[in-house]
Amino acid sequence: MSKLLCLIPTGLPGLGKTTLAQQVKQHLGHKGGFTRINYDQMLLNHLNRYQRDNPKTPFHEVIDIIRPLADQEYLAALVTESQCVSTNNILYLDRNNTPDIWGSISTASPHVTSILLTPIQPTYTSHPFLKPNPITPDLFFHCAKRIFSRYSHDCLSAADKPKAIEVLLKFTRLYDNASFTEQRHFSERIEIDYGIDKVCENVVDRIVWGVDRTPGNFEVPETKVINGVLEGIETYIKEIKEKEIIIQSNQQQIAVEVINSALVQRMVAGGATLAPQQGLVMSHHTSSITQPCTTECS
Repeated sequence: MSKLLCLIPTGLPGLGKTTLAQQVKQHLGHKGGFTRINYDQMLLNHLNRYQRDNPKTPFHEVIDIIRPLADQEYLAALVTESQCVSTNNILYLDRNNTPDIWGSISTASPHVTSILLTPIQPTYTSHPFLKPNPITPDLFFHCAKRIFSRYSHDCLSAADKPKAIEVLLKFTRLYDNASFTEQRHFSERIEIDYGIDKVCENVVDRIVWGVDRTPGNFEVPETKVINGVLEGIETYIKEIKEKEIIIQSNQQQIAVEVINSALVQRMVAGGATLAPQQGLVMSHHTSSITQPCTTECS
């Protein structure tokens, strides 16, 4: 077995795979070679070339045409880089790496130590979706929230939220009947903490409702399904932000009170006579606590 480690993150768009790659590279420093194979950049290059020569072709048709070309380039790069053991210590496959290509990755790099990087997620007593799927609604929400925070990105961003939800729904279905724990294609598996938190039950129900109504084979779900999931996620994000503002506001109020108390004590120690309520003056407003998640499925 080669000394080369091939890191293979798997999940949904927006999970944080590229950020993880940057952290791994920074941690290595000058200890060894690090090579990142960037699938999104390959796809974008093919997209730009094809649209330049065929400007009138609809976007969805262009994607269907160029995706196989990007897939071929991706696997060819994997073969080439996996043989460069003299310069590479770690090879990072920056792609969603869905189960449908696990076999191809394994075949393209049979002599490397391949490590599947899977996300740590909240656990469920049973599969929430109609079909067994290692992706949880909590991971789905985490990815949507991260994508919605982007305002400049080559692929998905807040500029087109319905498109982002559509892509997440289609990618989730690619994991039907797959397993992160019972896989035979890789040398080992490491769980990565991306900071995925448990979401409220109503949001879980809304995401499950959308995924179960999304066709397989990467086909586009109905508009009402996309909009229904989007509405639920945006409502929950708003509630989270309101709660974060309240927490921050309360923390600021505590800080004001601590400073005020310290100033009063210093003034008294110096022999000053304080009038009632004298001390540090700062206006402060706190809003009421929001209610628990109210998002409902329709």
